[in-house]
Amino acid sequence: LGLILSSWMYEFTWLLVVRLIFAAGAAACTAMMTAVLGDYIAKGDRGKGGGMLGFVSGLGAVIAALAFLRFPSWLASLVNTNDEEWVGHVVYAGVGTLYAVLGLAAIVGLKSPNRRS
Repeated sequence: LGLILSSWMYEFTWLLVVRLIFAAGAAACTAMMTAVLGDYIAKGDRGKGGGMLGFVSGLGAVIAALAFLRFPSWLASLVNTNDEEWVGHVVYAGVGTLYAVLGLAAIVGLKSPNRRS
């Protein structure tokens, strides 16, 4: 939500508010990844799971740097426009929507783990 709204904020105060919302969500995702790791990975395999989590997180950063940062120029050339503001709105809304869809897929796809007492 914060990522989608941030491209539409023209006043610094509101931009700060929506970026704080985004930061809270990003921090929550980092904490939840570790919690999910403990819930879904067998005790003996948690080291492997932690390594895989680190690898995938790093891979996400690389993909963001190589792909998502190029979206604005790619989109501008695709639709043949120099309107940087419009391109920025579309890219932020698109990436934010992608993250929302992936989050909903995770909510639906993750089943409650079997807990043993």
